[in-house]
Amino acid sequence: MAMSIMRIALMFVVLLASVPVKAQLNASESAKRGVTHTVAVNGGLGCITSKLYTPDGDKSWLCGIDMSVEYDCVFYSGYGFGLLAERSSTDYGGDYINITYLGPSFVMAGDISDRWRGKMDAGAGYTVCDDGFDKRKGFGLRASVGVDYKLLEWLGVGAELTDYLSFYSKRDKYGWGDNGNNGIQRFALTAGLRVYF
Repeated sequence: MAMSIMRIALMFVVLLASVPVKAQLNASESAKRGVTHTVAVNGGLGCITSKLYTPDGDKSWLCGIDMSVEYDCVFYSGYGFGLLAERSSTDYGGDYINITYLGPSFVMAGDISDRWRGKMDAGAGYTVCDDGFDKRKGFGLRASVGVDYKLLEWLGVGAELTDYLSFYSKRDKYGWGDNGNNGIQRFALTAGLRVYF
């Protein structure tokens, strides 16, 4: 548990400490632009790295598909907020796990060059895990770092790496760490479209 939370905390510290370069250097230019709104649609690979207890034994590193829709509002300072809806589906041995996450986030983003844009975010939200037999509701933490490439002034593509940790009340199937903490940890590498307005 400690290592998982430390990874998320480290990503959050990097998020707070790294001020967007161009947002600082060209604050007056950014101020003219005001607020940047972004809608992102992503899809890609997501892997459960924590233990999954099954009748066939303990399993980990189960990979599946991650999809998400995200809205971000970033002010001229480079800081802002967002809202994310995410769905992860993993099949294993004829069974499956679907994880749904919905929550707000603290966002930091800025232009690296005329076409490249960097972004980091961290947040907490509501999560549901459905394995076909039971639905577990809980609390999730997530942090991500990514980069966008602007194809046009209003359209781009991007990729991001996400670390996700969920906490559930029932202790019978999922766990991370060596002390029996109940929940699911996963990493995701996704890419998709960005619309700026």
